[in-house]
Amino acid sequence: MPAKFVYLFVLLAATASAASQSADSPAGHYYLRGVREVGSELLLRPDGKFEYMLAYGAADYMASGTWKRDGDSVVLNTEGKDEPPFKLLRSSAAKSSGIRVILKRPGGQPVPNIDVMLKTDTGFLNARTDSDGVAMFESSQPAKSVMFEIRVYNFRSKPVDLNPAHNEFQFQINGEAITTVQFKDERLKIDGKVLEMRFWNKDEVMKYAKQYPPTSSTPLHLDSTAESHEPVLAVLPNAGYSLERFRPPFFVMPSFSLIPLHRIDQVFAR
Repeated sequence: MPAKFVYLFVLLAATASAASQSADSPAGHYYLRGVREVGSELLLRPDGKFEYMLAYGAADYMASGTWKRDGDSVVLNTEGKDEPPFKLLRSSAAKSSGIRVILKRPGGQPVPNIDVMLKTDTGFLNARTDSDGVAMFESSQPAKSVMFEIRVYNFRSKPVDLNPAHNEFQFQINGEAITTVQFKDERLKIDGKVLEMRFWNKDEVMKYAKQYPPTSSTPLHLDSTAESHEPVLAVLPNAGYSLERFRPPFFVMPSFSLIPLHRIDQVFAR
């Protein structure tokens, strides 16, 4: 057989093999199917990276990290440190009466409408941060610990111990620690072109169907035809959040008018 035909045969065989491997790869863009009032997407990139989002009501969750195939499953691991959502910055013995818990964003802006539960010797006291990010407790009892609650996320922090000799405590919120989904060796079973997730409920399967044609490794933008990377306005209708400026890329839900926001410490305005 002439050498050029041998070369052509080998080239065609290699191309067919690569195409077969590509078709069998779980890499692609998946959408959640069959769950009412929940929108979710999972993007598995060919380079082993993934992006994930889930929107339920006014709560939005995001994750990014690495994925790999292990037998009949895809395994997800979120990148980054698992940091505390509320960090005590400082405390002091102020001259004013009562106990003040102050909550700020990393940039120093106040965070309103966060429920605060203060533990004293006589039990728990409840208050909510005002427009200045201050939760005021009219109590003469020393503070022992504090917890924070965000109802829209059904989230309650672990208790943070306080200095009982102080009556003013300033905290910083870390929104990403609340909205980031911490996948740790999370296995999604492969069923044909569907990935089955049990992260949110071990007794119920959430099925993610692969999109066709497969997406490229570039994340979706608000306008898939636009090439601009200028800031855009992102808003969740019916969520009560104020408008904030974010930069692409964003996931766009095919059947929802939702744009997930990845930093709730920038959008608390409820």
